[in-house]
Amino acid sequence: MQNYYDKTIFIPTVSKTGEITGQIERWEAHKKGILHKAFSVALFLENQIILQVRKHPVFDGIIDVTASSHPEMKDGKMEDEKEAVIRCLKREWHVEEKDIHDLKDLGSVYYRAKDPKSDYIEHEYCTFYVGKIEKMVSPDTEFAYGYSLVDLNFLKKNPQSFNLAPWVIKAFQDNLFY
Repeated sequence: MQNYYDKTIFIPTVSKTGEITGQIERWEAHKKGILHKAFSVALFLENQIILQVRKHPVFDGIIDVTASSHPEMKDGKMEDEKEAVIRCLKREWHVEEKDIHDLKDLGSVYYRAKDPKSDYIEHEYCTFYVGKIEKMVSPDTEFAYGYSLVDLNFLKKNPQSFNLAPWVIKAFQDNLFY
């Protein structure tokens, strides 16, 4: 089986307001800092958010929400983003669609951040989703070093206690989780 990070995947390029302007191979976008579409999803177990210690070529080892990725371009069109979110959760956490409840869009953020540990740049219009699960799952070790369950109010009051991904910081700054 081919490593996910070695696959050639085309993602949408977008404007600062999220309008699709074209497509680009994902690693080219990250090397050149090209603005593209992304999503992040935060799953909750009871009142706790599942945070992931990211295992990824870009912002490796940083604390992210449950999962982050990109919708893919197929035949010149962006796939349905909620379907992409579910595909990502299945790939990275082995969570089935039937086990995700109340999946909803919280809104989007625009940001640009250079990864200090690599030559990559995240330049994204990122939509945040939240959902609930009823039993704990474990991440696939290809995508995460580990995870934590954290009370959302504690996280909001103490973000400096976590080495958060730039897109997560921006989501809190823009009050998406309130």
